Amino acid sequence: MGDIAHSQAPPPAEGQVQLNLPDQAEVTLLIDYVSNRLGVKILYDEQVANKRITIKAPEQIPIDSLLPVLESALKIKGFALVDADVPGWKQIVPVKDLSQIAQPTAPGAAALADLEKSTAVTQAFPLKFVDPAKLATIVKPFLTETGANSITIPERKLLIITDYAGNLQRIAKLIETIDQSGPPSELEFYEVKHLEAGALAQQIREVLAARIKTDPGAVATAPFEISHDERTNQLLIVAPQSLLEQILKLARTLDVPLGVRTQVYAFRYVAAERIDKLVKELFDPLTIERLYRSAVDGDDNLLIVTAPETIHERIGWLAKEMDVESKRPGSSVQFYKLKNASAEEVLATLQSIQQTSGYSSTYSYSSQMYGDADVRGVSPLGRGPTGAAGYSLGRPYQNQFVPGPNFPATPGQAAPTEPPAMIPVEESRFAEGQVSESETTRLAFAPESARITADPFTNSIIVVADRTVQEVYKDLIEFLDKKRPQVMIEARVVIVDTSDNYSLGVEFSAGDRHGIKRLFEFTSYGLSEVDPTTGALSIIPGRGFNFTLVDPAVADAVLRALATHRRARVLSAPRVLVNDNSTGTLASVTEVPFTSVNASNTVATTSFAGFAEAGTTIEVLPRISDDDHLVLEYVVTLNSFTGEGGAGVPPPRQTDEVRSTVTIPDGHTVIVGGLNRSNKSLTQDGIPFLENIPLVRELTSLRSTSKSQTTLYVFLRPVIMRDDQFRDLRYVSDKDLNCAGCETNFPASAPMLIK
Repeated sequence: MGDIAHSQAPPPAEGQVQLNLPDQAEVTLLIDYVSNRLGVKILYDEQVANKRITIKAPEQIPIDSLLPVLESALKIKGFALVDADVPGWKQIVPVKDLSQIAQPTAPGAAALADLEKSTAVTQAFPLKFVDPAKLATIVKPFLTETGANSITIPERKLLIITDYAGNLQRIAKLIETIDQSGPPSELEFYEVKHLEAGALAQQIREVLAARIKTDPGAVATAPFEISHDERTNQLLIVAPQSLLEQILKLARTLDVPLGVRTQVYAFRYVAAERIDKLVKELFDPLTIERLYRSAVDGDDNLLIVTAPETIHERIGWLAKEMDVESKRPGSSVQFYKLKNASAEEVLATLQSIQQTSGYSSTYSYSSQMYGDADVRGVSPLGRGPTGAAGYSLGRPYQNQFVPGPNFPATPGQAAPTEPPAMIPVEESRFAEGQVSESETTRLAFAPESARITADPFTNSIIVVADRTVQEVYKDLIEFLDKKRPQVMIEARVVIVDTSDNYSLGVEFSAGDRHGIKRLFEFTSYGLSEVDPTTGALSIIPGRGFNFTLVDPAVADAVLRALATHRRARVLSAPRVLVNDNSTGTLASVTEVPFTSVNASNTVATTSFAGFAEAGTTIEVLPRISDDDHLVLEYVVTLNSFTGEGGAGVPPPRQTDEVRSTVTIPDGHTVIVGGLNRSNKSLTQDGIPFLENIPLVRELTSLRSTSKSQTTLYVFLRPVIMRDDQFRDLRYVSDKDLNCAGCETNFPASAPMLIK
């Protein structure tokens, strides 16, 4: 825990420590550090472990202040650090009633000054003039809401208060002010209507202090207290009745309206934001801060102003002089540099908005962006015909253009005479031969009131429009140019393969093997070679059990038996990092080449035609919802070759696919049901009629049985990566880098000697 300090921070000075805890760190992290550093033994339960807190300490702090820092942190979360029942131990308990953990202290403010502000204290206040019950009602709003309380003993004129020492010091000063001789003090609440309560309280104090200094007889010199409540904007006044009336009169005199009114201004040609800026520059800053309040509605070009009449007159004059058509420029150009989003994607979204609004638009896509059509002869993994534009989880691959000045409709014909569909940005790059025009990826559309294009070289959006339309595009582009959170997709693919094969074959040969005229019979299933002159069998050795009987006088026999069992389990755990609402693909593909034959009347040529693909492909599209749930759209495809190809024909292929959309919490796993494939076969070669007789059938046939079962399981676990500094991604990657023997993202931790 001594390494809580940042690895690059300067070494702490003697008696100093540098705290650098992460944001929203668990309270237990601070507890363990304080315990280890100060040698304090602390007991706590699981209620504390679930609490988080943020501590910012840019500078070094004294070591002896660690315990007060811990006590303050626990106080924020409703806990307190108290002495445990075991001597030398401390324990952390929830604060429901401070009386149970508070320590008594002697009367007087001096006793409280020696205590830490986060210490729970019970103090008795002996009163001389004020009734304890009445005083308890006065101080009740000032007590800490959780756990603090007060007890009155009227016969002893005592008020006992239990609260934290820091708050109790403030209450002690209030009690000292109220418990004075002379006229009894009264409590009065004054609701401030036109000013801030804090500013009015300070102003009243200054006025009373000035009057007492210049004319002591004009104002009663009895003690008084004026405080304020920011939440309700009220004054809390404690003073004798005569002085209370003077304070209330002074408050009513100062708390008067400023003579302002609210008016809405609508502009046709000038931007409301520009008028607002000019008004703030025309008047002095103090007047603007006190008397001017404004709000700009960019959608309707409205300016809402609350101000005195003089400012309203100036706004009316500005509107008359500037809100005219002749003073309004026809158009302007703005460049919007995108930080996170792609210029092409943002432009496509803006185009769809214009189409919805009824504007005509033109756009173009180059093949560099979406890829050329498949020309290899076989579509990838069997999804879609050859040369077709494919679809992947709802995202089309478009490859089209609209005829225009940059793309003539027919080669050799003149281009249309309409204005260019794209603003020529960085044309010098084409003139210098750095980039060919066919390789560019520029998209543009031109609505009636604005012209807009995307420049991929600078990842910028260029808008040509008047200022009112520019404001609309500015808001749209700022909203679209947001950094999207990323999702780490962890996939575990398990393939279980089980197969059992059995074969039994018997061949025999018998008959007359001597003389000129011979008559013999035999069976042949490929287990042996037969001599055509004598009928003798010559065994062909093979896998499994081989048996042969050679008797030239009687018969020859060959027997072969084989049983095969296979159990296989293949596990792979790939991972892919994708942006929110983007597609991630995990693929393991086998490619088999094949040829094509072009035949004519005179010659036939054979050429390479392409690859046939088969394997496992997983496509995932995550969408993050507001409550840290993910809508996961996935496609799991399993392709396998079922035979051999030949004569330029690709091998046959079988495809199994699972496609679904689910909603799961962050970090949970989706189990895709097993893709199960079972094959059973029985092959028997025998002699007609004899194959129907038991036992004889086994002695005169070749019998083979085969059973196989393949099951594919896929486990998908999405994890949201939200940290803007990518610290969570570095942490996840650190494990794999460590296993690979590479340098990790975090500095190595070494023991530190603490003296």
